[in-house]
Amino acid sequence: MKSDYTDMATVLPEGKLGEAEIRHLVIGEEEAAMAQLRAVVTRGREKPISQGTYAQLYVRGAMVMSDTQMERRSNLGLVWNAQGRVLIAGLGLGMVLLPVAAKPEVESITVIERSQDVIDLVTPHIRRALGDNSSKLGVLQGDIFKWKPKPNSKWDTVYFDIWTDICVDSLKEMAHLHRRFGKRKSREGWMASWMHDELKDRRKRGWF
Repeated sequence: MKSDYTDMATVLPEGKLGEAEIRHLVIGEEEAAMAQLRAVVTRGREKPISQGTYAQLYVRGAMVMSDTQMERRSNLGLVWNAQGRVLIAGLGLGMVLLPVAAKPEVESITVIERSQDVIDLVTPHIRRALGDNSSKLGVLQGDIFKWKPKPNSKWDTVYFDIWTDICVDSLKEMAHLHRRFGKRKSREGWMASWMHDELKDRRKRGWF
């Protein structure tokens, strides 16, 4: 998993722009051990975190994303399946963009992000990190629930990652987006939402 991603603290410096802010979190040996213990006690509901420095994205004072092991692992489906024309809802830290854009089979990436401040804070650093692959990336400001693609637009990969306070209730919004963009997916394409399968498992087990 480590080789699929770049440590985002090396890409995104700490900084603030409007409602968006990047912070760095340093986890030491003792903190990592406590996180591992909490994961055992809660039977995996709380996820362990290893030693290291992590990037965190805050919007209006609330953390919406980090690049911890859980975030990396839960986004691997996109990294592995991305091909052709890619549509992603949610920019976040841009963590997935680096490995996705590096794939030769990926032609283009269109990201829809609701917050212009997040776009302006994150995108310039992502483009620098992408280097020659930056030409594949397009970032548009918009709400994925309201955004209207151009007529006849289709993508080979569609991925929704817009939830911060994610819970089993988010499955309703995921289903709505999958129905709406299903006709925009190519016949052999791939579509998914972040944490979709885990949320279905939580609902089955009665976890909320």
